[in-house]
Amino acid sequence: MIRFRLLALMLAPVLGLAAPALAENTILPGYWESRNHSELLISQDSTDRKCITPAQVEAYLTGPTNRHYSCTYDHRAVGGGSVNLAGQCVDKNGLRMSVGISGTYTPESFHLKAKLHTIFASLPIDGAASIDAHRVSADCPMAKP
Repeated sequence: MIRFRLLALMLAPVLGLAAPALAENTILPGYWESRNHSELLISQDSTDRKCITPAQVEAYLTGPTNRHYSCTYDHRAVGGGSVNLAGQCVDKNGLRMSVGISGTYTPESFHLKAKLHTIFASLPIDGAASIDAHRVSADCPMAKP
């Protein structure tokens, strides 16, 4: 099944993808809010809040992956506030999707757009997605008991 929250799940690790030498110019840890829009068969909008710890920012530098998709990028250009990635993601069921991502980032915000392409049941499917995020605060809220 194609997951419609693809963008948020797939792009979240891209937040800090700059090379380690550029680590001081990537996003800051803290509490982040993102507005996500995807158009893949249907149009869907969502808003997410996530705590990104200093350790997670560093992990994001090693390459994007998440619990739903594993992604590899043949082309990766991140630095100076710009992101350009091209590659492929595979879900747990083996569904492959070509992905092209471009956007901009600052230490406290980012905007990314993705173009998506897959073949599902022998039919080509194209989609688009975007994510706009900003850092809400330097501190993450305490977890509820």
